[in-house]
Amino acid sequence: MSIFDRFLGAKDARIEVALPVAVSALGAAVPAFEGRDVDAALLRARLADLCRDAGTEPMDPAAFDAGARELPPEGWRRLGVITAALDRVELRAAVGAAAKRRGAGEVVGALVLTARQRARLDLEVLRKSPFRVEELTRAALAGAWVGVVGESREQSRLALERLDYDRLLAEAERARLAAEDRMKALKKAQEEDDKKNGPRRGKW
Repeated sequence: MSIFDRFLGAKDARIEVALPVAVSALGAAVPAFEGRDVDAALLRARLADLCRDAGTEPMDPAAFDAGARELPPEGWRRLGVITAALDRVELRAAVGAAAKRRGAGEVVGALVLTARQRARLDLEVLRKSPFRVEELTRAALAGAWVGVVGESREQSRLALERLDYDRLLAEAERARLAAEDRMKALKKAQEEDDKKNGPRRGKW
């Protein structure tokens, strides 16, 4: 029995990995891609090899190219980091098993989509923040239908939602605007108070 089949287990068994293993693998891959050009054909070939190793047909090259067409350079680097992380045995086995169960098109396509959608997670941000590494890791696992050991699907979803960088930045912007509005309101109230009470005079 291959390692991929051991991950599949029973027909409806959940495929999952330990989060620290996945986060470590993805974080370790960041330096190799930061500021580098990515060979798209090589990346596609590596993902195809993973599928073949798992005993399933790779994603159709034309479908892969169509899904990846709009990836900016940083998107390709994110996909490179995700792909390199799959060299870790546990991750490779889990994602390969998911591809065998659900089809390479769905799983690999989801990894490409993750690289495109997490646009704020450039490699400099990933290098500086372990929270952002965890966010990209969780997003990639969720897209590939791989769970986290010790978490239900709902717990994993909520954990990713809490980490969402787009959401955090949007909340920070809303807080900034609200603070500006409060300052304007206070200033206006002070000006109206000054007009009502007239100019303040000194003791003499």
